[in-house]
Amino acid sequence: MLRALLLLAVLFGVAGGAVWLADDPGTITYTWRGNEGALSTTRAAALALAAAVLLCLFALVLGAAWRLPRTLRARRQKAAERKAETALTNAVVAVGSGDGAAATREAAQALAAHPNSAVATFIAAQAAQLAGDSVEAE
Repeated sequence: MLRALLLLAVLFGVAGGAVWLADDPGTITYTWRGNEGALSTTRAAALALAAAVLLCLFALVLGAAWRLPRTLRARRQKAAERKAETALTNAVVAVGSGDGAAATREAAQALAAHPNSAVATFIAAQAAQLAGDSVEAE
């Protein structure tokens, strides 16, 4: 609600400024590097607004470029976690269905992704027991 009111206040301010410039036109005279020129106040306000918009866009692009490595790293980590969770789920299903080879393969993937996980270790032991490898199950 507060954002909506703030947006309305900004819009009314911009509209009021536009009406004021339209009702009271003026001229801005400038000298730059020995060259003299003149701008209407409406044109100067439009140029200032365009410069502000370009500056905001530049800041957004620069911020996105600054965050890009962190964003890509987080996406890779989430993808690896999803892959590990899928392998763990598939290992549990394979153990439940009695498929020792698939359970061993999926448990190995889950252990590679989460070497310190008690669940992955337990499922790997179950898969080894199902495959008939009692030494690995221990």
